[in-house]
Amino acid sequence: MLTSRSMNATGKRLLRATVAITIAATVAGCGTSKFTTGSVSKASGKAIEQMSAGDLDKASRSLGKVYSSNPSDKPTALKYAQVLQMDGRTDQSLAVMRKLAIAYPKDRDVLAAYGKALASAGELEPALDAVRRAQTPD
Repeated sequence: MLTSRSMNATGKRLLRATVAITIAATVAGCGTSKFTTGSVSKASGKAIEQMSAGDLDKASRSLGKVYSSNPSDKPTALKYAQVLQMDGRTDQSLAVMRKLAIAYPKDRDVLAAYGKALASAGELEPALDAVRRAQTPD
């Protein structure tokens, strides 16, 4: 027989899973930006998903230099955050996206990417809030 305590824990896990699935589905629908094509630069010729660990490290260093010279450049910041995320540097990626979300508080692409970064960092409630702000009624 289930106790109140085990039902509460099960309910919390179910709620967390539901929120995570909702965020993932919502963010996937927002991924139609022409700014974020998955490529780091025209010179690299490789999509981020196809890069090796060494390629990701090299890309993060080069994008980091460009980003530090102009942190409010939206396409560069989005690419830099994506490379950092792929390289396993979730906290740095979240910091880049947080700064970009402050610079562009109403930009749907930025808010969707910020929600994705928050979800990757395990901050599900703020992620859901960011994704909701990125959505439009239509």
